[in-house]
Amino acid sequence: MRYSRLTGVIYVIGSIFGLLISLGGLLTLWATKQDVTQNLTGTVALVGRTLTATRDTIGVVSDSLEEAETDLDLLNKMIDGMGKSMDDSGGLIRSTADLVGVEMVGFVNNTQTSLTSVQSSARVVDDFLGLLSSLPLIGARYKPDVPLEDSIALVKTSMDPLPDSLLKIQRDLDVSAANVATLKSEMDALAKQVGAIEESLSQARKMVEEYRAILSDVQARYDRFQDRLPVAITITYLGLTGLLIWMLMTQIGMLINGIGMLG
Repeated sequence: MRYSRLTGVIYVIGSIFGLLISLGGLLTLWATKQDVTQNLTGTVALVGRTLTATRDTIGVVSDSLEEAETDLDLLNKMIDGMGKSMDDSGGLIRSTADLVGVEMVGFVNNTQTSLTSVQSSARVVDDFLGLLSSLPLIGARYKPDVPLEDSIALVKTSMDPLPDSLLKIQRDLDVSAANVATLKSEMDALAKQVGAIEESLSQARKMVEEYRAILSDVQARYDRFQDRLPVAITITYLGLTGLLIWMLMTQIGMLINGIGMLG
């Protein structure tokens, strides 16, 4: 009998505490509903703004990459055009060097050889005219300041520096052609580097498009979640309320049982 009354007292005290906790839980739960809803809604809105900012940033990055790719394509075309011009210039310089160092030097040498032959003929002419001028019957006076042979010899002698000068020009042109070839090689290397950068930009643009697709999917999920959030909060609170009411009913049952054990 004493044991039953002691158990009843424990039931009554425990159920009273349970009732107080359940009632306090119900009051606290619905008292905080507005704040919790506002906080959750604000947090979700912040996530939405972050998604929007991220999407805008991705758009800026995509536009910048597209602009950079356009600029690099233009640069690559300019480098290609310069390379072709250098090929043409190098070929022209080499052709000019061959013309100067081979053709023109050969022309000078041939001219000097011809002048040597002409000089021999001029000597014959000088001797013949001198002979005629020595005959009193003819009365020719052939006494030039510079004989024809000497004039031709002077012309031939004046042409002596020409081959060396032409060969020097050929060497300078060959150096210029070599410099153009070196510059062309550097331009080709630069074109390869620009091509590699273009490839990297193309890969980056593909990654940006993938991120855009991911963000679009996340944005769609976020929009659905944002629309369902108030309903989800209400359902959660109703579920917690039902649980607390069930606990309250259980405590009432324990209280009635304890009072019965005491009575």
